Amino acid sequence: MSRLTIKDIAALAGVSRTTASRVLNGRGEVRSEVRARVEQVIADTGYRPLASAKSLVSQRTGVVGFVVPLGASALFDDPYFGVLIRGITRASAQHGITVALFIFDEEGDQDTLIDQVVGPRRVDGLIVSAFHTRESLIDRLSEFDVPVVTMGPNPYPAVFGSVSVDNLEGGRIAGRHMATLGRLQIAMINGPEDTPSGRERREGFIAGLGESGIVVDPKLIREGDYTRRSGEVRMRELLPLSPRAVFVASDTMAVGALAVLAEHGMRVPEDVAVLGFDDLPSASDSGLSTVRQPIVEVADAALEILLQQVSDPESTKQIVMPVELVQRGSTALS
Repeated sequence: MSRLTIKDIAALAGVSRTTASRVLNGRGEVRSEVRARVEQVIADTGYRPLASAKSLVSQRTGVVGFVVPLGASALFDDPYFGVLIRGITRASAQHGITVALFIFDEEGDQDTLIDQVVGPRRVDGLIVSAFHTRESLIDRLSEFDVPVVTMGPNPYPAVFGSVSVDNLEGGRIAGRHMATLGRLQIAMINGPEDTPSGRERREGFIAGLGESGIVVDPKLIREGDYTRRSGEVRMRELLPLSPRAVFVASDTMAVGALAVLAEHGMRVPEDVAVLGFDDLPSASDSGLSTVRQPIVEVADAALEILLQQVSDPESTKQIVMPVELVQRGSTALS
């Protein structure tokens, strides 16, 4: 028989997970009859939490985990994560805490994180980055009294904090900017559709173009995985369709797209205008116009929210940070 979790206790008592957590940790207002019902379920089942949030407050490890559930290849291939990790490391040093990095190459790695780290409470909390919408990790973490902050929205806003960039508006900004170029055959190389960022950037881009009456041909939208290699592959697929402008939903993919255009003797922006997303150092180096997201500021905010939640388990906060257009030569207006 599998071990009972706080999620099971909440279901048996007919209350929310947050309410069950409040009863267990002795924090927050809970009606007496509700508290009695939860306590009765705990007594009947013999439930023993691996570690309560209350004990976490008094017995901190001084370590927070940074989880990248996309695999080691994505971590090392995408400079975005380098900027993000440097931001988290810098912020953690200012708070006098240590960051432990957890990378998933296989689904079974989740078991290791849960069984060896989360359960025994070897970290004070977790920051989870770049998860897929189908990712079971978020659901599994919701069963434990561990403070969690996600980078991007999550399905448990009453329990987990989150820091997001406004990907929907970022897509709109990209669409509006591309519309001003006055070109037909506008294409997009998007990120994974099963990530919040991929879905929202595509939706925003289509909406931004739609404000100018431009409808995107679905054949001109291709899905990448935020790696340079996928930018190259998708750009080669698009070339026979003669795009005149391409929004690439990450700078890393955009650099790959620019390399393919150069290989084929295509001039940027004269033949094909290219717009990225992130504003990584590679964008400045290559003269790439892009939608800037505040990566370091996101890291700072995620750590601040997590530490607040460690100190007060009832404190959860959701923040959405703004993005902005940075114009360079790759979309220069003629």
